[in-house]
Amino acid sequence: APAVTGNGDFDVRVDPAPRRMEWRQSINGRTTTRSTLTGRVEFVPKHEGALKTPVVEVKAGGRTWRSPAETVQVASSASDETLRLEVRTEPASPWVGQSVQLTLRILVRPFSSPQHGGVLDEGQMWRLVDQQSCSWGALEPRLRELAQSNRRPAGSEEVIEGRTWLVYEITQTFTPSKPGPVDLGDLRIAWRYPTGVSVGRDFFGTPELNLSGVRPVTASAPASTVTVRALPAAGRPAGFRGAVGQFELRAAAKPTQVAAGDPITLTLTVVDRSHGGEELKTLQPPVLDAATLGGAFRVPSDPLAGAVDGDTKVFAQT
Repeated sequence: APAVTGNGDFDVRVDPAPRRMEWRQSINGRTTTRSTLTGRVEFVPKHEGALKTPVVEVKAGGRTWRSPAETVQVASSASDETLRLEVRTEPASPWVGQSVQLTLRILVRPFSSPQHGGVLDEGQMWRLVDQQSCSWGALEPRLRELAQSNRRPAGSEEVIEGRTWLVYEITQTFTPSKPGPVDLGDLRIAWRYPTGVSVGRDFFGTPELNLSGVRPVTASAPASTVTVRALPAAGRPAGFRGAVGQFELRAAAKPTQVAAGDPITLTLTVVDRSHGGEELKTLQPPVLDAATLGGAFRVPSDPLAGAVDGDTKVFAQT
């Protein structure tokens, strides 16, 4: 894999899966083969100006090759007038253990050609997203899920401050496990925005619009202002065991008929119905001693241990 000597002017992304091509030729019984490995290294400028590109270094066959550092002029893409990102969370100030719905709103200006009277709809515009140059941060699992089911975010038109936008919303639910600022990761969207269209005809002779040019525009999500609050200490009931959510509690005792002095095993099963087991890590054992059992049983003094299996935690006491 190529190594990149970067600098603070560019974000660098190296394609982890280079493409391999094999070429073979046979002439008069003599076979010649050649193998070509093509890797993709992408530089994304962070700001405008005359910037010097990073150096790409490749080692093969005991030799080292380095690409020359080129100076490129980076101009503003005026993305804010074409492409914007908004991040919304519900609730805005969650507690530890509380489910949070994260919504990324992608706003892109619809493209129309007055000359040809054509407008690209929301489906056509979404196909112009440069997926290889996008970074979805905390929304990566949701985008992967959509791709696996051959779906995409639906878009709709909204008029905001007198301007029409195509708005795509992507939603992901997560559960914060610790207090403090929420890290949403690198949320950056790249678009191949049209600069013009031409009119062609499809197989049946029907006129159709074709892109005659595109220009790259990018937008990054603003820094997250969501801060997860620690669970309050004031007013906390004595029986609180450290987990937040919706739980199902089951209890079973075996055997149920014994002689005095014979052991009975009490099993308490807690099922996390809201977080898939995430909250069970902080769930403390219930208070189970002679006093809570009415003084009719002798209970070991060792702390009650619990075993987690998926969305279930089991406590057992004899």
